[in-house]
Amino acid sequence: MTSPKINFSPKGLFIGGKWVDSYKGERFSTINPSNGQHLGQVPLAEKEDVNRAVIAAKQAFQDWGKMPLKERAGFLIKLADKLMENRDELGMMDCVDSGNALNGMKGDVDWSSDSLKYFAGLISEIKGETFSEKPGHFNFTKRQPYGVVAKINPFNHPLRFCAEKSAAALAAGNTVIVKASEQAPLSSLRFAEICEEILPEGVVNVLTGDAICGDAMVR
Repeated sequence: MTSPKINFSPKGLFIGGKWVDSYKGERFSTINPSNGQHLGQVPLAEKEDVNRAVIAAKQAFQDWGKMPLKERAGFLIKLADKLMENRDELGMMDCVDSGNALNGMKGDVDWSSDSLKYFAGLISEIKGETFSEKPGHFNFTKRQPYGVVAKINPFNHPLRFCAEKSAAALAAGNTVIVKASEQAPLSSLRFAEICEEILPEGVVNVLTGDAICGDAMVR
């Protein structure tokens, strides 16, 4: 039994808006869990690659975090629309790479797009508070983005956990580093290609690797 054909060749790690090889140049295979069919070779990220991604994300944060809210929302809406343009491809990719049912994986694309639009709509609600505790005093709060957000994703909903779960962080003005599951990394890399078309460099960075990469991300 052969897998449905997916026309996708992993380019590398996505760091700072560019496709780069892993630090040691090593790759690993991703397979269709339903039949063991080889789907491609993806980079095996090391701690040095995590460090590169952190530097890129920190640099991108300087502009992304200060961007006018309406402009940032516009980027997320464009990203959401682009996911839907590629719904069939992304759904099939996750079906083959993770072993989930096709309809469910297409539904994950819908969820991802909806979440990006939802949080884009909430951007205008990022507000502080003002109050006067006593005469002559004025108190206020101001909400500010955290900075760089790291995400380590499981295998069972690869695209959804990559895109949907990044939506709130991006909307709030943070930049993101995603480690895709080594068991199903392809749609995360395809998501990175879409981000390359739409988002400023370094706002989203996508790594593929094993526990070494994950461990470095939480240090």
